[in-house]
Amino acid sequence: MPYSPFNETQKSYTHYWKIVSILILLVGISIGGLYAKKTFFKKTVSETYQAYFLVNGQVYFGKNAEKKDGITILKNVYYLQVIDDKSLQNQENPSGQSRLSLIKLGSELHGPTDTLYINNSQVLFYEDLRPDSKVLQSIVGNKTSI
Repeated sequence: MPYSPFNETQKSYTHYWKIVSILILLVGISIGGLYAKKTFFKKTVSETYQAYFLVNGQVYFGKNAEKKDGITILKNVYYLQVIDDKSLQNQENPSGQSRLSLIKLGSELHGPTDTLYINNSQVLFYEDLRPDSKVLQSIVGNKTSI
């Protein structure tokens, strides 16, 4: 077969388009994988406040920031504390009965941060708080008593 420069040029263009097609396919697969990771494999993170009920009886209220490796990370955390005013007759609670107080995590003596890491094996269940929840209204209003 006689030599023709047109055959070499045509082979070169064919080879070039094969490489370009493979690169486009790889970029498409990468973008598709990133999209699938963000949508289908996304860890559930709540935009609302949730109540986490633990096996030790404690309840924490906060925003679910992340779930990873068997740990739930809560931010902007509050918990309830029973205040017994039976012995103290004060103007705020003249009846002297027990009341609940909402405590912001971080105000304790040992000075923790406002992030709580909960081992998922310690969670009995959790619930989203409705906008009309007394706890959520207290959190939004920065009130300490419920």
